[in-house]
Formats: sequence, C-alpha cells, structure tokens
Amino acid sequence: TPTPEPTKAPENHTSYMIAHRGDTSTAPENTMAAFQSALLRGYKAVETDVQFTKDNVPVILHDSTINRTSNGSGRIMDLTFDEVRQYDFGSWKSEAYADEKIPSFQEFIEFCKENSVHPYIELKKDASTNYEDIQGLYEIVCTEGMQQNVSWFSFDCDYMLWMKEIAPTADIGIVLPGKASLGITEDVFGKLENLKT
Repeated sequence: TPTPEPTKAPENHTSYMIAHRGDTSTAPENTMAAFQSALLRGYKAVETDVQFTKDNVPVILHDSTINRTSNGSGRIMDLTFDEVRQYDFGSWKSEAYADEKIPSFQEFIEFCKENSVHPYIELKKDASTNYEDIQGLYEIVCTEGMQQNVSWFSFDCDYMLWMKEIAPTADIGIVLPGKASLGITEDVFGKLENLKT
C-alpha cells in the first residue's frame, strides 16, 4: 500500500498535531503498529497511556482491563507481563494486525528516541500506582536520554506533584474532567499553580 500523505498543521500556525494512542484510524490503538503508522503519516508527537502489570512492568494500555483491545480478558494489574504478551492486541481492529503484542513502556520510549518522536504520557489513575512506580518510569526515560523530550500528564494531581518532585524541570500537565471549568475553585487553581515546573 502507498505511504499516506503526512498530516501537518498550516505553516503559519504554531500548533502541531499529536497522534492520540498512535494512528488509530488505521492501526490498533496503543500498539507499536499504531505508533509506526503515526510516524509514517508525519506525526512528530504521540499520546499514550501507561498501566502496570501484576509484576510491576509498565505497559502501554488505555483501559484497566485487556478485554476491549485483545483476545484475552482480565485486569492488567492481575496479569504478569509474560501472560499479557501471549494475547493478540491487533485482530480486533483488523486481521492485518493479528498477533500484535502489547508494548512495554521501555519499547515505546526506545521507539520514540530512535524516531525523534515526542511522547505525551498519561499516567492512568490507579489506587495501586505509587511514587516508586512513577519514579521507575522516569528512570526508564532517563536511561534513554529522553528526560527533556517527554511530556507527562494525568487526571490525578498527586501523580504530577510526585513527578515534579522526581523531576523538577519535567513538562507536566493536568487533565480536568469535562465541564471542570465550572468547578475550578481557588483551591483547585492553587494546586495547579503549585505544579509549575
């Protein structure tokens, strides 16, 4: 098949496009195929989500379960990395992606480094995620020399406070739930102010 035309913002525009969970119009979300397709379409930034397996391996997955995006089922926190790698994360989108595996966070960061892609990493809110987990993610990024080329965000303010403590110059952000602008109080605004890095 021919290589798709690159997707670009107008040249006189200062914004740029981010491939949400990779190129999900073509490939299964949050897979290496989706990130590779986004790169081929001209994206220089991709958004993804991080969850942790039972044996504490960070993986690229949006949902707390593998039910929707694989041929398996169960909560990611109840499956080991070796177990979850046995499932097919591609066939649900198209048979062309049969046997696509769930990526580890390490694989994802290596891909971003090798291809000069800027990752936007959402830390999914999970009661079992702790300070050490987030520190471990940052260490992986540092090992690849990507610490100045990564953006971190979450719906959880505490996660970003931890990230600020771990990496005082990190690019961080908070996603507020829909219609949150109606509930931004002085307290919320103060918390956001404290997140400046």
